[in-house]
Amino acid sequence: VPTKTTITKSITGTSNDDDDDHDHDDHDSDADSEKEKEEIRRAVLETRDAIKESRDAIRESRDAILGSFEEMRESRQCFEESREAVNELRDAAVSAANAIERENR
Repeated sequence: VPTKTTITKSITGTSNDDDDDHDHDDHDSDADSEKEKEEIRRAVLETRDAIKESRDAIRESRDAILGSFEEMRESRQCFEESREAVNELRDAAVSAANAIERENR
């Protein structure tokens, strides 16, 4: 990959005593560029891991919510069954009270 200095040299055709410094800078620049690429790769991997963790957390939350809805449904069903049982007991108590009242007459 040509660097800015290399491109400038090829366009202007100049060569001066500072070229050695520029070449050294190019090597530093290449090293810095590799370092930046490695930092970017690391950041991408960390981001990918964070996304996976977020997805797992979302999945767990969804499962917990679905579990809560299932528990609520079961609780409601138990409530309905209990209410029916109470109504049956009330009806039986009323029938028994009416029967006792009829016998007492």
